[in-house]
Amino acid sequence: MALTVTDDATAALKQVLDNVDHEAGQVLRLVFDNEGDLNLALDNKNEDDQVIMQEEDLIMVIEPAVSERLDGAVLDVKDSEEGMAFTVRPPESEEGDEEE
Repeated sequence: MALTVTDDATAALKQVLDNVDHEAGQVLRLVFDNEGDLNLALDNKNEDDQVIMQEEDLIMVIEPAVSERLDGAVLDVKDSEEGMAFTVRPPESEEGDEEE
């Protein structure tokens, strides 16, 4: 399993990529910063990256360590007072895993 990206989030990521100056071949990369927060950076695809596509376009890549850490989570987008905001929903507990 890996990080799931909703269709809405994929479309929003494409908008972000289309609106930033970047070199040919560069795409968005989901990374953890030094404080442990998720951020987007421009980078090139590596062979072992999880890839997020919209139709035929490569939009975002996620390195295996980040993808593993976010395994089962869902990246989505919502409108906020500051504008568009990406959100990560944690994986839902499987039946039988819940503590009582």
